[in-house]
Amino acid sequence: MIDFTQIKKEYGGLVCRACLNAEHGAKLTPKDCIYYSKQKKCARCRVVKHVVQKLRFSGTLKTLFK
Repeated sequence: MIDFTQIKKEYGGLVCRACLNAEHGAKLTPKDCIYYSKQKKCARCRVVKHVVQKLRFSGTLKTLFK
């Protein structure tokens, strides 16, 4: 399961969906994520994108059963 507190500690901020997929192999889709309303800089890839605020139930299941 993805722990956003741990991600904030590790990278110094929140990350985009592509980085979550690359790091955790969860195969998240845009429907699995809840994003911040404005674009922010991803703490991992340093690109201004929509970063993930939290996961929907479907996204949480994908991280549990990856």
